[in-house]
Amino acid sequence: MSEALNEERQERYLSTLNHNAFLKHNLEMENEYDKQYYSFTQIFGATPYKDGNVWCALIGDNIQVGIVGFGNSPYNAIRDLYDNFHKTE
Repeated sequence: MSEALNEERQERYLSTLNHNAFLKHNLEMENEYDKQYYSFTQIFGATPYKDGNVWCALIGDNIQVGIVGFGNSPYNAIRDLYDNFHKTE
């Protein structure tokens, strides 16, 4: 019986370790994306601004000819701009 408990504890322990490693990896990836977004905005000077009830980030002179991103926060607008920029390649 104690062997079965030991195996169960080991499985639970390994499962917890794997889960924590997964969470750490995801956090590291999110931080890497955040760095990319920040560098992207610095390079292109895309400062988010409020446009009605959403945020807008723009590369170019205006929305019609530039590359634009929208979101419910400055961060989401920059992410959308980043995605749209890479779609134009």
